[in-house]
Amino acid sequence: MGEDWQNIIAECVSTMGRLVVRDASHHTCREDNPLSRFGLITVDGGELARRVPGLWELYKGPFADMMRLSVANPDELSVYNSPDHGLELVSQELEEAGIDGYKPRMEAHVDQRFTAVLVVSAPSISTEGRLVISDDPRAKTAEEIGKTATYIPHQSGTVFCFTAGRELPHYTESITLAGSARIVCALNYPHVDESPEAAQELLQHIQKGAN
Repeated sequence: MGEDWQNIIAECVSTMGRLVVRDASHHTCREDNPLSRFGLITVDGGELARRVPGLWELYKGPFADMMRLSVANPDELSVYNSPDHGLELVSQELEEAGIDGYKPRMEAHVDQRFTAVLVVSAPSISTEGRLVISDDPRAKTAEEIGKTATYIPHQSGTVFCFTAGRELPHYTESITLAGSARIVCALNYPHVDESPEAAQELLQHIQKGAN
């Protein structure tokens, strides 16, 4: 992707990013109110792949190999043929920037796919914007997740293989410090049994409410 890859991807957010506000109605969500609303600045995977083609090549090659080394049963992991499904670039706003009742963070949920997180830009301080992972697969809200949680601070330029996300509920903390940023690209790898219909249903949920 080149030495300047982080700046290039961050520029994609500033030039192509759009606000997506979605509810918690998908079956993977773990919020107590399915009508709760969550907003993130996103760039569609296809647009990201066109702007940064090297990222899509890494997704299909070295990153996929790394993910297979991280899962218990590598044969269960597959690779998407479309970057719209495989890549998901998101940026969080300041908590105070939330309007119309939405929360500017990732909702509490479990993953439908095996997921790795490529950290483009980490928050200015390590105690905000963290990935919060419950130790209890039954946790259903951010509050419940926090009771038995592991907190993962981000480090800029790293990849975190979060293969347990299909079982363990998780969410991301809000950004509260002015000038801070959390820009990450989710690298999504489907289970071999995922149907095209299930993949498309999830994509439609992720992209709903785009502005």
